[in-house]
Amino acid sequence: MATMQYYSLTLVVLIIIIIGHGSEASDNNCAAPATASCGGYYTAPIEFPFWIKNRGNNNSRCGYPGFDINCNTHNQPLLNLPESGDFLVIGIENIAQIVVINDQEECMPRRIMLNRGFSLADSPFQLADGYIYQNYSFYNCSYDPGSPIMIGCLGSSINYSVAAVLSSQPPRGLLNLSSCEFITWGLAPVWSGSPYEEYPTMGSLYDIQLQWKEPNCTDCFNRGGRCGFQPDSTNHRLACYDLPHQGFTRKEKFGISMGVGIPGLIGIIGLICLLQRRKRQEQRRQSSRIGTEFAIMNVTNRPAVLIGLDGPSIERYPKTEVSESGGLPRPNDTICSICLHEYQPKEVLRTITECQHYFHVDCIDGWLKMNATCPLCRKLPA
Repeated sequence: MATMQYYSLTLVVLIIIIIGHGSEASDNNCAAPATASCGGYYTAPIEFPFWIKNRGNNNSRCGYPGFDINCNTHNQPLLNLPESGDFLVIGIENIAQIVVINDQEECMPRRIMLNRGFSLADSPFQLADGYIYQNYSFYNCSYDPGSPIMIGCLGSSINYSVAAVLSSQPPRGLLNLSSCEFITWGLAPVWSGSPYEEYPTMGSLYDIQLQWKEPNCTDCFNRGGRCGFQPDSTNHRLACYDLPHQGFTRKEKFGISMGVGIPGLIGIIGLICLLQRRKRQEQRRQSSRIGTEFAIMNVTNRPAVLIGLDGPSIERYPKTEVSESGGLPRPNDTICSICLHEYQPKEVLRTITECQHYFHVDCIDGWLKMNATCPLCRKLPA
């Protein structure tokens, strides 16, 4: 009886260890889904290090500090910069670790004028490569309907218009300062390759690209995994979950260990009890040591290889040529997320029909030859 009780206790302890290990390894203690969306026009998944905070989820382990997303009443995702306020999220590229933002009312000059600049202080972000700060001066001028430098979203009427020009450069005849009244100045981020350096005025609408260094989840996303905190980690240590095609997942291993290990342990206990009973009857004077060996062969799946598309399949995706005026299918989508260069007039784009994302032909053709998914949303061809 003592032997039976000993092995029964061992079985209970092993079950507790297996259950505890399985539940701990299966997630990172975040009750929110791996990906989420505000449900509005921006349908791309919002995933770690970003997380939607105001949709009934207050678990801070679902996102990295400083990457909180709030959905407004129009189901638009907003990113808060402590020193500059809330900005509309236009796009997120987790592999390149870049987020594209703009003003909610599509008037970035107003934000810069009222705040006297654009600040990333106390945030985990910095300007993306290629962006620089330029100091602009804002003027209240007499209304000139033919002037190309007036900012429409700042208001124009029969009495006045607002213009913003580089403080370090004269207007070059485009603005008669004698008929203008200085309002304020502001430090604005502009892309160094944009026309703003040669044409020293500020447009009404432009996106700003921000990048982050920490947390670094690029390798995890490149491998198709889901980035997150390690279970019960208190120092923001990261782990990569749900990696595809890497043998059994942790949940599957847990199921196998429960389905095979527990019946095996019960069988071993029954065998030991039977052998002990027989030895007590036949050899009461002798002690014996019983050893059993138990092996479980792990059957691993051969990883499936997701290959790219062939030439005819790629050519089925439609091409579009950017007009001379720079017109695009989606005016706010002006940057190829593969090469991170702005679309130029007469360039040829290719659209992935399943998700309506478009890229430079050379960029997306090279990608699709190696990967059969959209580089932005990971959708497979129909």
